[in-house]
Amino acid sequence: MKTAYRSKKWRKYFCGRLCAMTNLRKSGRIGINWENRKLKQRQWRQKNSARIKQSKILYYQQNKEAIIERVRVWRKSHPDARYTEKQVRRAKVRRVTITPVSRAAIFNRDKGRCQLCGLRVRKSEISMDHIIPISLGGPHEPRNVQLAHVRCNVRRGAGRTPAQMRIF
Repeated sequence: MKTAYRSKKWRKYFCGRLCAMTNLRKSGRIGINWENRKLKQRQWRQKNSARIKQSKILYYQQNKEAIIERVRVWRKSHPDARYTEKQVRRAKVRRVTITPVSRAAIFNRDKGRCQLCGLRVRKSEISMDHIIPISLGGPHEPRNVQLAHVRCNVRRGAGRTPAQMRIF
């Protein structure tokens, strides 16, 4: 579809300006310097941090119910992501190795059986047990995670290693 211009004078100005800008961009003499822009944004955020914080607080106060509802819905529809988020945060605090761990993959690998008591685990009561606890420097990765009932995992506690456990 062809764009209709108001007059020949306008078309000449517009086309000439467009071609000149395009040629300057191609030659590298004009354009966006992303590093410079990021630096300026970072400086602006540092200078206006109190203002930004105040605007976020005000937004939260005005939209508190909607934000809480949105978070509640997200948590309900993404239980694995929420669990992963929690475990990754714990691992970062302890400065241990972090590798993505899928609850579904661990459930399938362990064939739906609790590795502490040997009984079947319902999906509603899944707990991921770290063989070497994160608190003792164990990594958060699939080979250090096993399927367990919540009650078995709580009974085991964080301070016991597998050799100290005699549940079944």
